[in-house]
Amino acid sequence: DRHARENVTTSDDLLRILVSLAERPEFAPVRAAMARSVQSRRLTRLPRSELAPDTAHKTGGLIGVCNDMALVGDGGATIAIAMLCDHEPDTGAVDLAAGRLARDVWKALREPGR
Repeated sequence: DRHARENVTTSDDLLRILVSLAERPEFAPVRAAMARSVQSRRLTRLPRSELAPDTAHKTGGLIGVCNDMALVGDGGATIAIAMLCDHEPDTGAVDLAAGRLARDVWKALREPGR
């Protein structure tokens, strides 16, 4: 098992990548591609109306591994989320949980008074 996963990343690594993607204009094509991926993967397990208007994400996984990193925003505020799950028997449940987490964090941060 250890040899199959010698290339590892951390959530800090992914968040650094996301911050660069969000802040650097030359990465606009990458952000656009990540936004299109929302139409075909995890976050779309939720109704589109429940997602932040500007959501871009990238998934990754192996058997038992389910990872997602996302930029979630509304044209004003943007948050970066990185989720790494290993030894997961039900990656479909993780897909749905990842979408709910992104939705709930974004909505909480957009509440009045925050």
